[in-house]
Amino acid sequence: MVSFDMARVGLALASSASAWINAALLYRGLRRGGIPLTGVFDIRYMVRLLVAVTVMAGVIYVSVPDLTDWFAADMSWRVTRLLMIVTAGAVSFAGVLALLGLRVAEIKGPRSS
Repeated sequence: MVSFDMARVGLALASSASAWINAALLYRGLRRGGIPLTGVFDIRYMVRLLVAVTVMAGVIYVSVPDLTDWFAADMSWRVTRLLMIVTAGAVSFAGVLALLGLRVAEIKGPRSS
């Protein structure tokens, strides 16, 4: 059984919660200020990103080996395996976005002149 420091989990949860609160407050401030919220807040864009992130998370989840195997392996095996997992996640994310029709120009946003 692998035990881990709960303080680190708490720190990660606090960081994540503060990021979501910050995003919500920014969204509310922009709406109250009458600033048009187009592009990133497009529901089709968000759904496509959500699908791609879900597929990527699934690919990473099934790619991660059992932790007992992970800790028993030597460093070169772990580094190689980690690179393979990260690459598989990135390829699955980009592939799903391409299949769903999201282009790089949409992610970058409008060009400023």
